Amino acid sequence: MLIVREVGSIKNTIIPFFYKKLKGNKGKQFLEWLEKFGSDSKVPATFKFIFQLYRSGFYDRKQWFYRWTLNN
Repeated sequence: MLIVREVGSIKNTIIPFFYKKLKGNKGKQFLEWLEKFGSDSKVPATFKFIFQLYRSGFYDRKQWFYRWTLNN
């Protein structure tokens, strides 16, 4: 179990670390979790921003930066 309380930590650390890196059922659950940010009425409005970033392809574009950072 992982508990994160700050939106910035989820946006800048957690999602980029796991996005498109989990395989199988865990990968599916991760994407469902991201989708839930946009559709669940119980999710606070501040988290809806993360869903908008995900849907816009933000995390797909950021992948090259994280790979470059790890290699340099």
